[in-house]
Amino acid sequence: ENGRGDVLGFVGLALREVYSADVSEFVFAAAVQLLRTFKPDVMYVSTTDDVQHKAGPGSTVAVAFYAMFDRYVGELDAAGCALVMTADHGMNDKHLPDGPPDVTPYGKGLADETLKAFKAKGGAAVLVEGINPGEKDYSALVSKLKSANVDLVYYGGYHTEAGLILRQMHDQGLKAIVAGGDAVADKEFAQIAGPAAEGTLMTFPADPRRNPDAKAAVAALNAKGIDPEAFTLYAYAAVQVLAKAMAETGSSDGRALADWLHRGEAIDTVVGPIAYDKKGDITRLDYVMHVWTKGPDGKIDYAGHALTP
Repeated sequence: ENGRGDVLGFVGLALREVYSADVSEFVFAAAVQLLRTFKPDVMYVSTTDDVQHKAGPGSTVAVAFYAMFDRYVGELDAAGCALVMTADHGMNDKHLPDGPPDVTPYGKGLADETLKAFKAKGGAAVLVEGINPGEKDYSALVSKLKSANVDLVYYGGYHTEAGLILRQMHDQGLKAIVAGGDAVADKEFAQIAGPAAEGTLMTFPADPRRNPDAKAAVAALNAKGIDPEAFTLYAYAAVQVLAKAMAETGSSDGRALADWLHRGEAIDTVVGPIAYDKKGDITRLDYVMHVWTKGPDGKIDYAGHALTP
């Protein structure tokens, strides 16, 4: 799919589960092999947080994972790479002191606002639950949903858990509609959920790959075997925004850039003009409802399946 055949042979490791500690090692091994053969100028290597969610500091599993991590980082460093390491969030206790799951601010905020709008339209929630991200068995939750005879499940979290929950709903014969936010916009969602992914509703901006402003960028990325799905073009646009702010201010200072961006100047990007208000919120909201649908090729995807109001 991305221009390289026999990936398993190239990496020298067996196929790993999508969300696991083992797939992180696979990614590192692939990076080392790419560096040796293709010699790219830039590589983005993304690992899973499976171990971090399941194993405490100093545990046997955690120590083994970071030993593997250090080994591959050492190989990349020895090969002359300039390494930059980032984390998308910190790790806190998975439960609040009184017992309930400590759900993510993104997921809770999204679910709370959706519930508020749903109630304002006369709807009623029969069940409100949180989950522990990183787990694989959500059968107990699905049993609760089935007992409550729910018609629709709104999930505010990320695609990995959404896929697992949906697959386990399918296994238990629960045919409720599932809806979620833009964190579900990842091809892995359909891979994890399998056939159960079909019919899932998702709020996400109109497919940016179809935006006329993105035509040149999409063509350039496609020529390199890259499908700029999900947030790819938004990341591209973010760099364009920062570049414009730095050019206008002649500075790389975060405060100076923020002050300029908060003035509301429209910036041309691959996803169209972007401007921010004084709080730093984007002034143009262009979310639509997508339906994950099976195409003629048998693949389930949201691209090209936006609902018309």
